[in-house]
Amino acid sequence: MSLEKELFKKKNGNAAPLTPEPNLPDRHRRGQVWLLIFQAATVIGIIVLTALLLNIIDSAFGYVAYESKKDPAQFIVDGVPIEEQTQEQLVVLLQAQLSSGAFNKLNNEKPFEERSRAEVYALVVERILKYDVIASWSLTDSLFRRAAIDAEVQELLVEHPRLELKFVSWLTADFISRPQSSEA
Repeated sequence: MSLEKELFKKKNGNAAPLTPEPNLPDRHRRGQVWLLIFQAATVIGIIVLTALLLNIIDSAFGYVAYESKKDPAQFIVDGVPIEEQTQEQLVVLLQAQLSSGAFNKLNNEKPFEERSRAEVYALVVERILKYDVIASWSLTDSLFRRAAIDAEVQELLVEHPRLELKFVSWLTADFISRPQSSEA
């Protein structure tokens, strides 16, 4: 017995010295199995994330049937519908329809003179017209079931005479950047 083996036995008891064993094919086989497992997990992850992305897209676009609580036709001024009124006309409408406290609160948050026409119109829609979503359909339904949607809308018109159908995208820059609460 060589001197190295004797010293190893004295130091470590009767344990055999560690020598590299030629089990390279077994290690390669185990490596290939784990490679396949990780590749399969990656493919499954990509499939699941793709399905999630498609679900989000399907939910973010589509037809919406909505109705305002107040008829926009009652706010026509000099033959001009509410959608086309000037900023000044919209401010006058807000002042007439809101309580003085609510109007002053909005004016204190940001004076109406500093607001754009789009901001004032959004306040009119939010505070006066108050649209309610009656029904909505996914992108898939909107693309492939248009006739069925039209039939449903005709049925809904009996209960909701001011119902409007519009194709919308919920995913907009304004939706992402604007606070969800009007109080924020």
